[in-house]
Amino acid sequence: MALWKKRRPVAALLLSLAGIGLGQLYNGRPAKAIAVNLCWTAFFLASGLTDLISTFAGAMAELLVTGSIYLSATADALWDARYPLPCRLRRYQRWYVYAAVFALQLSPDFLPSTGIFTNPLSYRAYRIDGLSMFPTLAENETVVMRAFGPQNPPRQGELAILAFPGGPAEDYLKRVIGLPGDRIEIRNKTVFLNGTRLNEPYVRHEDGFSLPAAVSPRDNLGPLTIPAGCFFVMGDNRDRSYDSRHFQSVEGFRFKGRPLYVLWSEDGRRVGRPLR
Repeated sequence: MALWKKRRPVAALLLSLAGIGLGQLYNGRPAKAIAVNLCWTAFFLASGLTDLISTFAGAMAELLVTGSIYLSATADALWDARYPLPCRLRRYQRWYVYAAVFALQLSPDFLPSTGIFTNPLSYRAYRIDGLSMFPTLAENETVVMRAFGPQNPPRQGELAILAFPGGPAEDYLKRVIGLPGDRIEIRNKTVFLNGTRLNEPYVRHEDGFSLPAAVSPRDNLGPLTIPAGCFFVMGDNRDRSYDSRHFQSVEGFRFKGRPLYVLWSEDGRRVGRPLR
């Protein structure tokens, strides 16, 4: 015996919000559900191939397009569910089918791994705590990080997020000063890399403030050679930074990723600023 039921707009809305295309399945429109999912997947494929999330403009474009697809699918489901007459239910119009589709969409293998919104292993958002990187980064700003990989290890002069060596389980954001095998020396607050004075326009010194002497050695350091597989890191705000001057070189496996741009800041003028 065929089962007939009215479609309820509220149910169509909730299912659409739960998963892309679920509202269309609920309304008995499988072709629309497939089309919406194909459109969704095609966009994320293109986003992944072009590494769209690697820039602030790309991240905003991804958010805009995905939001538009989601809202359009939701509006379409509400429109189709407005008819007051009951419709004949198909085999796929069952709660367990909706649950199965929802679970499939939650699977990391359902969508290509593309960005911060779909692949937290490749991209992550980090909030800045403290002033060790000021003025490059201000306290409470949020940055987007791309994970390091075998083909893109830390490079000299760039920013990096790393696990704190030999201490509490927390992450630090510092600048890579020296690479494995480099010779580092600090004289009168000036860094020499392999015998050459390092040009550091990003550095800030606060002569009126420093961490306790036991914590913040502001005197000369080295020369020392960075061990194989290790890196020397420092904060841009040198007198407020706890870094390789205190805990020496950092093993390469502790590095997590490279911050790309400012995602949020209390100063709106800094939002979207690329980090170098």
